[in-house]
Amino acid sequence: MLSFRQLHDRENAFRDIYATRCNKAVFAFKYAVEELKHYKLHYSQKWFSLPLKCAESLHELCLEIQEGLAEVQPDFHHLMELGSELLNIQRNQFIVMGRVAYDNTKHDGFCVSALVSIYEIWDKILKGTYEPRGRERFQFRFDPDEDHKFWKVFTIKNACIFDNNTTQVGELVEIEPEDRVEVRGLHHYFGEMKLNARVHMPGSCSITPVSSYESLHNSDDDTYLTFNRGEFREFEREWERIEESRQDNANPE
Repeated sequence: MLSFRQLHDRENAFRDIYATRCNKAVFAFKYAVEELKHYKLHYSQKWFSLPLKCAESLHELCLEIQEGLAEVQPDFHHLMELGSELLNIQRNQFIVMGRVAYDNTKHDGFCVSALVSIYEIWDKILKGTYEPRGRERFQFRFDPDEDHKFWKVFTIKNACIFDNNTTQVGELVEIEPEDRVEVRGLHHYFGEMKLNARVHMPGSCSITPVSSYESLHNSDDDTYLTFNRGEFREFEREWERIEESRQDNANPE
């Protein structure tokens, strides 16, 4: 049986682990918020507003947990409830938003029709009305030089701050110097799935490379719109038309 001193030392040790994990979660979601703010400013105010809203809620939860852990006598019951809420939002909203974006851009890229579909589903996800389909197996592709920074926002690992099954403390997102990466051999984490920066066949926890990005994008295949060439301005105009049409239908003369 552990003595009072041993129990106290153990509690303090786990508290330090919780605090370190929380600090890393704060950093990771702050990174996501800043990236999405940048994209919202430079690409589309409307389209990026929804993932930004979700990332901000995750970051705010992390800050609340961080503040609670700094108290002399933390309310661990309440903090663990916040930790569960954090994981729930990350797994059932933020990561799902990333998967929806992957699914809808896998063929033609960031074209206006895909952007509209993604935005509509994102809205349902945040409202809790989206029912995800079973994972499809498809050939996943993206330009590692142009698109990896956008996808990286959604590759933050699960923020398990209060996991007592392990004392491991790892980075939730890896930021390279000047946010540049050496693409060859780099692996990205997407929820439970591990994706190579080139091309993979997702659908389970084990991902198998299927081909190179270059073989999918040869000289005759220039129709795929990468993130940097995405039709975000066209989306803004199209969404204005959609909203005007909805208003007209809601208020017929």
